[in-house]
Amino acid sequence: MRKPKIARETADLRVTHFKHERAIMATSLLFHLIALGLSLAVVSGVAIKPWRSALSWPETLWIGGVFAGLAIFFAVAGNGLRRLATWSRYVVGALAMLCLSSLIINPAVQHPIVLSVAMIQVFAMPAGIVLTLYAAYLALYSKGAVVLSPAYRKVVAEAPHEDYKPTKVFLAMGIVLVTVQSLKVLMIFTGKVG
Repeated sequence: MRKPKIARETADLRVTHFKHERAIMATSLLFHLIALGLSLAVVSGVAIKPWRSALSWPETLWIGGVFAGLAIFFAVAGNGLRRLATWSRYVVGALAMLCLSSLIINPAVQHPIVLSVAMIQVFAMPAGIVLTLYAAYLALYSKGAVVLSPAYRKVVAEAPHEDYKPTKVFLAMGIVLVTVQSLKVLMIFTGKVG
């Protein structure tokens, strides 16, 4: 007799937080698309160096390293959000702080770390900062604490809904966003930005 009551409570908890869970899943998909777009921009930027770049090889590799690191950061955050991992809350918060700090840091200081963070501003303005702040809200908000917890992962296993499938419009908008942001990064390699 007790088992149906537990199952009902589990199903109710899943229904209560399902919209927030879907928003987190959508954000994880966008993070994966951003990681892919940044990776392609870095590979393309390094590949066009011999023909089109006004930068030296050390500058090209340094810029490539900064944006490859950012791509890895987005991929790790997206993977954690997709799995509803508790640690992903902190990664997303750190990513939002990195994008925010890129807007504040004065690139006049010639320290490599300062310049690296300041360079991320090219990616962060405006869509990257909005997306990372929204993701931080989703992850750090009280509902995010529930959805990104071990207890909720058990709820997901016990009371499955259908898997998250993005709409075609959402997917198209995400691809356009990622393409624009990646082209901004690629323009650094060609000397058009920076």
